[in-house]
This record gives sequence, structure tokens and C-alpha cells, in this order.
Amino acid sequence: MKNSNRLSFLTIFPSILLLALASQGAPAPGFGPATVSLTATFQSANFQLVTLKTNHTSTTTNFNYVYKSTTTNLSVHADYILDLLTNSFNTNFPAGARLLLIGTGGNHRFAVSDGTGTNIFLDVSSVLAFASKAIVRSGVEMALFSQTGTNSTITGNDTETWSVYAAIQYDDSAHVSADGTKTVFGLGGIMSATDTRNLHSSKFGENLMLPVVGGGTIRGVNNVILNGNIHALLGGVLLIN
Repeated sequence: MKNSNRLSFLTIFPSILLLALASQGAPAPGFGPATVSLTATFQSANFQLVTLKTNHTSTTTNFNYVYKSTTTNLSVHADYILDLLTNSFNTNFPAGARLLLIGTGGNHRFAVSDGTGTNIFLDVSSVLAFASKAIVRSGVEMALFSQTGTNSTITGNDTETWSVYAAIQYDDSAHVSADGTKTVFGLGGIMSATDTRNLHSSKFGENLMLPVVGGGTIRGVNNVILNGNIHALLGGVLLIN
């Protein structure tokens, strides 16, 4: 972990490699389906007149009004997000399409893959963006470098625990949606992630949990409040030499 240049490379490498691999239809190292479990609360009735009773006396007429405001809760899962994205991009995804989270250490992005989860169909960053506002980490790397003639090998493991102030923004304002509505909402929270790497095989995995709160507009419905969790188990091969 003392080699700050190498660790900086590890942090930015997934984003660089993603750009190359996305054009080839394959996800970058550090990818997995995103599990979305959110609750959307919106106004279903706002100060709506539900009853009006009139009472007449010999001298007075009384009007009794009853108004009611109600809210509705909607479960928002990955399939719902995929449905939003099909509308925003005015497209159709392959049967069994999956919402992927790609990256590591707080440098993540969303994409849509086919049902296998290994072939990227669409990078959706222009609508659904992931931004890391602040990152802190702790961990230990134990590495052994061996040099035999012109051949070198590395063995060992690196385990990192990340805390990330993350912000997710959904904004299709720049797109012409299929139904003509707009969806613009923001989510934010503190992401916790554990990242493990085998330095010899370059295989790594990341287990992340991001509790979020936020709100905005969904398909033209304003003042939607969102809260819940986003979870992902990411894995792949990250070349570090």
C-alpha cells in the first residue's frame, strides 16, 4: 500500500478500461448486477374534495366540506429502473436485460447488459450517473515480488474497506423519451464496500451497500421521495502490472 502511484492507477484504471471494453461489448473488470430496493412515495391526492354536505336551517345554509390528501408507495427495483431507461432512451433492451454496476473503490458507473450479465448492451451514464463526492479507505496489502532473470512474479493479497459519499443522478432532460415525459431525480448516501484482490491472479471482488435517500420527478410526476438500498457483488480480473 506504500506505492501510491500504483494504488492511484488501481483507482482510475477501471474507468479507463471500461471505455475500451464498452466499445467491444464487454464489461470492464469489477462488474455485477445491481440489486435495487427502493420505495417511492408520491402524492396521489392533494387536498381533494371528497364530500360536500349542505344543511339548511330557517335562517342559515351550512356547507360542510371534507378534503383529503393521500400518498402512495411504489416499490422500485432494478426492473423498474430498466423500464425507466427504455423510456428515456426510447429503445428496447434484450429479453432478460440486467442493470449492471461497473467499477471499484467508489469509481462506478451503470450499464445495461444482456441476460448473461457479461455483454454490455448500453452504457447509460448520460442518463444514470454515479459520482463519488468523497472517498476514504483503510486496508492492508501484503505483497511479495520475485525476480528470476528477466521474469518477475507477484503474490499476495490486498484488502480494502471503502467509505464513499456517493451521489446518483437520473436525468433524461437531454433525451427525447418514448412517452414524452421527463425523469429527473437524485439519490445520495454513504456507501460501504469491501474490496479484496489476489495480486497473483489479479482476481478481485467487491461487496458494496449503498443506503440512499433523495427525490425528484419520475415520468412527469413531481415531488417523488425515494429511499432504500442499492447492493452489488462485483467481481472480475484487474491487471495491475
